[in-house]
Amino acid sequence: MTARHILLPKSIDVALSLKQSIRNKVSPKSSDNPKYIVDAFSAAAQKYSRDEETAMRGGLLGTLVPQGYCRAKELDAACFEVPLGEISGPIESEYGYHLLLVTERTNCPKLDGNGNKII
Repeated sequence: MTARHILLPKSIDVALSLKQSIRNKVSPKSSDNPKYIVDAFSAAAQKYSRDEETAMRGGLLGTLVPQGYCRAKELDAACFEVPLGEISGPIESEYGYHLLLVTERTNCPKLDGNGNKII
């Protein structure tokens, strides 16, 4: 699985507000130059994430990492349950709230069908 996350304080309002803000930047109606979901999510992670280790990489958790890789078990489970290419969350863990974007996953045909990567 390849995924990015944004760690936020335990405030559902902050998490939902940021999630909507990222979606708005991707919407073709938002401007003459809409961003791709990965670019918008990555920029938000660099600016807002409280996870210092992943924030500087645009929230990148890992590239093609196995299940069990994430420290937060709730986040790890979500990486293998949420739809590809959609901002998911807020997901609560002991660290705070996470927004999650899974961009690639292998061996999940029931969940992903024939697709395993967003472009």
